[in-house]
Amino acid sequence: MLSRRARAGMESRDGLAGMMVQACSLAKAFIARSRLVGEVSQMQYTGFVLVLMVAVCTPALGAGRAHERVCLTAGQAREMIGRHKLAEPFRLMKGVVHRFQAEAIGVKLCRRKDEFIYEISLLRRDGRVIHVFLNAVNGKILRAINVR
Repeated sequence: MLSRRARAGMESRDGLAGMMVQACSLAKAFIARSRLVGEVSQMQYTGFVLVLMVAVCTPALGAGRAHERVCLTAGQAREMIGRHKLAEPFRLMKGVVHRFQAEAIGVKLCRRKDEFIYEISLLRRDGRVIHVFLNAVNGKILRAINVR
């Protein structure tokens, strides 16, 4: 359990550097308590710090990626299709279904930076789910995942 002062210090820090400092602080607290039980080697300390840094920093790095693409609700999608003159998702979905010989199971309109993208999920007869990303303005396929 962290002291009130440690929690306050953690809340005041932000960014990756702050998280690394937090990880080191937690490691030092762990090592201090471990010495009561037995001697801790430098290698154990280093290993613990590395594991702790990965555990603390990995969610922060993933959070940056989460903001790259934002998917819209059905109501927002209808509004954006009309406002930005985007291609009709049903027409694009029919073309993708024919091309990949699969059944459509879902379509989402997402925005990445200033670009609108349709993400169409398809189910193949072999049970594989394919994700196809299309430019929402011109309908060109940008990327397809899990095709083979």
